[in-house]
Amino acid sequence: MDAKLAMPCRNAGVPPTPVVEKVSALIEALAFDESFLASRGLSPSEYTAALPMVLEAMRGSQSASNSDRRLFLRTIFDEMVSREIISGYDIPTYGEDTIYKLHVPD
Repeated sequence: MDAKLAMPCRNAGVPPTPVVEKVSALIEALAFDESFLASRGLSPSEYTAALPMVLEAMRGSQSASNSDRRLFLRTIFDEMVSREIISGYDIPTYGEDTIYKLHVPD
């Protein structure tokens, strides 16, 4: 796996900063568009109160797809084993733990 694919913040597919800033401004501006919010059954105060939780949930759903990152780590650890830098490693049980335990040779 390419290192750029394992680092989504620096991935070539990430939109430019000005686009990200415009989307951020749009999300914030929606709090003041009472007619738009009302057409969706929301008041400005409901939108503002729910926004942090919505963003966190969206962030969590984006972060939940970690298979590329896990593959990237296993590739690195396999190479470390082949070079005898480590003697092995334990893969965590996802959902319970996120710590890879590396075995250092004696």
